[in-house]
Amino acid sequence: GIDPSAAFVVVYQAQHLTLQPACGGEPRYVDLDEPRAGATPTKSEIYYYTNCSSLTADLRFAARPLPVAKVGSALASPGDCAEAIRTSPIDFPLAPSQGDHLCIVTDAAQAQSEGISQKIVLLTIDSISKDGALSVSLTAWRVPA
Repeated sequence: GIDPSAAFVVVYQAQHLTLQPACGGEPRYVDLDEPRAGATPTKSEIYYYTNCSSLTADLRFAARPLPVAKVGSALASPGDCAEAIRTSPIDFPLAPSQGDHLCIVTDAAQAQSEGISQKIVLLTIDSISKDGALSVSLTAWRVPA
């Protein structure tokens, strides 16, 4: 696991993405390393899946399952995230709701293959519009090697 007391360095902070619903099209892939909405599936950790006929939506893993946990605040630290992932991990798919704060750890092997750092990402769901667009804020920290 990741040591909650490690020295984490911020990679990016309070980045806003809007994930539009994709009805019958490609889901909205999200690369948590950049962060980027509409990334390629191979670079992405998660995607936003919308079923427009049943008006349901959820967040899913793009490739492999990753460690995820809910935390209580948009001000959660990377240590809080590491601790939550250790003590109360959750699974995807997850129906997003406004005010959710999710900690997601990117895949170490994939990061290594891309020549980038593994990250802990705090994803806050800011709002979901009536048409299903999901507004999120992301902050990421580098996981010390």
